[in-house]
Amino acid sequence: MSTLLTKNIMSVSTIKECGLIVPLIFANSIAAFAETTQAEDVTAQMIVTAEYYHRDQAPAPTAADIIVSHESRALTITRLERLEDDRSPVQMFLLVDNCSDFDPGSAADELREFIRSQPPGTTIGSAYIQDGRVGRVREPSQDRELLINSLTPPSGCSSAGPYVALSELINAWKQGVSRRIVILISNGIDPEVKPGYESDSAEAALEAAQRTGVIVYAIYHPSRHFGLNTSGIIHSGQVLLAHLAAETGGQAYFSGPGPLLSVAPFMSDIDAHLSHQYRLEFTLCPNESTGPQTVRVRSTNLWFELAAPTRVWLPEVKPQLFNLTEADYSSQK
Repeated sequence: MSTLLTKNIMSVSTIKECGLIVPLIFANSIAAFAETTQAEDVTAQMIVTAEYYHRDQAPAPTAADIIVSHESRALTITRLERLEDDRSPVQMFLLVDNCSDFDPGSAADELREFIRSQPPGTTIGSAYIQDGRVGRVREPSQDRELLINSLTPPSGCSSAGPYVALSELINAWKQGVSRRIVILISNGIDPEVKPGYESDSAEAALEAAQRTGVIVYAIYHPSRHFGLNTSGIIHSGQVLLAHLAAETGGQAYFSGPGPLLSVAPFMSDIDAHLSHQYRLEFTLCPNESTGPQTVRVRSTNLWFELAAPTRVWLPEVKPQLFNLTEADYSSQK
């Protein structure tokens, strides 16, 4: 849509009537130039995950099975590519909140088995959250045993929320061709959460993840003194974890306010997610804000649902300038 900027040239004549001078102003509008902010279609992409109701003999998604919409308008899908480990390997971080220091029990061994079972091309790193900040970062590598031997149980810390640390980890993470996954182990509680489960730090972490294409899987694990918290506080942490994970295209796992008896079923579900991921490309005409664009991705196939980010980030669209003559302006009247 073009916005016409005009330059007004004012001519003034005066009439003497009954001893009074009355100014008469006539505006002649001559177009000087025009600026257009009409945005052309751009290609956007995201990683989507097929979540099957029954995994046996399930069909692979095709572009015909998917509807992508933006502001109630259906978008054109230009590419759907299955992500294999050799062509798009996974780069993963285990981000452990030291506040979640309840005895992990068998979960620690199950987590080690999950690490060992990852495909050869997958690189895995670890980091810990201490007093709300990220620390003890071990960069992703293929050395499984080195990582496993470096893992320690959460040691406890003051409750500060995991989301600032998650933002720090994502913002410092170098982008490449790999799929980027975070498995966050935390109680999710933000001491500064507002009514309605609004958390500034959680929203900042969500924006960082969506902007860089990071998918978050969140596993709820409480502190050893979780019984001293009210049910409302515990629930707020679980709500924030679920919100963050779902809107990045991931998943959150918890069962009640207490610790999980086993994480093996959830690690198996994460494995299934990583095995059924696709790069989805589509054309999008950005709105005036550019940057973040809200999109909706859904499946029309009864075999599966699709987990996908709720926003994509587009580069800023620069306005185009062109000259407009007076004749051109007159023709538009």
